[in-house]
Amino acid sequence: MAIALVTLGNENVKNAPFFVNVSAGASAGNSFIEGFSFVIKALDSRGEARKDGGDDFKVEITGPTTPAVKVEDLKNGSYHVSYKVTERGEYSIHVSTNGENIKGTPVKQVIQ
Repeated sequence: MAIALVTLGNENVKNAPFFVNVSAGASAGNSFIEGFSFVIKALDSRGEARKDGGDDFKVEITGPTTPAVKVEDLKNGSYHVSYKVTERGEYSIHVSTNGENIKGTPVKQVIQ
């Protein structure tokens, strides 16, 4: 709690001083994005979009910490992946199915 003395033309405003609740605002240097997500789109061997779920996608994230990863089968050929990181550093995201990395992975993610 702080006291605010408000004046106008060198005279106190009526009922001044005021008691004001003050708290620290957000710090850009200490704030961070904690949760991340992405979507896996499953295609068959002909390159056609899968219309149902049930595929076995494995997601592994390594780095300064090993975050817990949630893979949600959306039952339409898409899989929503979410995870949280709590430490800065470089992470490597591996996504595989049938023992092989999917196209475009591994992916590097740097948290500064």
